[in-house]
Amino acid sequence: MPEHEHFIRYFAKVDYNNEDNWYFSTRGTKFFARYGYYTDNFIKLNDKIGLHEMSAMLRANFPLGKRLTLQPMLYGRLVHYDDTPYILCNIIGGEWFGHYMDQQLPFAGVGNIELQWDKLIAAQMQAQYAVTSNNYILLRLAAARNGDTYREFFKKKAMLGSSLSYYYDSPIGPIGLSLGYSNVTEKLYYYLNIGYVF
Repeated sequence: MPEHEHFIRYFAKVDYNNEDNWYFSTRGTKFFARYGYYTDNFIKLNDKIGLHEMSAMLRANFPLGKRLTLQPMLYGRLVHYDDTPYILCNIIGGEWFGHYMDQQLPFAGVGNIELQWDKLIAAQMQAQYAVTSNNYILLRLAAARNGDTYREFFKKKAMLGSSLSYYYDSPIGPIGLSLGYSNVTEKLYYYLNIGYVF
């Protein structure tokens, strides 16, 4: 790969969200899907067919009574290219999609961002319990498979992670603390959030 690279990207995106709350939803569904094609001369990348990227996320909310909500989520990002530039590789970690980099995928138990393989598919189950109208406890369990090729998906060890969080929904946004662990980093992490995430 060249030392300095510049990319031209074509992309299409679908975004749907009818959840009842941006941070602590109890009803509704959220879905997004994106396709991107990366080139360095409007047509090809390094004199080969360009890099194809497909990403998607589907999350649904299932209220179980007045306080408990289950939120299953499926998500992933698939990159098709022989020698993917590091800047376009999958990255997992943190609490939010695209927080530090566009291709960042959240993963329970991973606090910092971690570079991953070209193809990654993950599932997360979140249990959200409303202690009061603005105090929440969240438990997340996540699992993922990844690899440079689809054949590698089940040859590698599954990535597993979990986190436990407490949040107060304040006028300036969520204030809370998350503790987590995963077999990706094999260490305990904590994350403190104060206010809205931009």
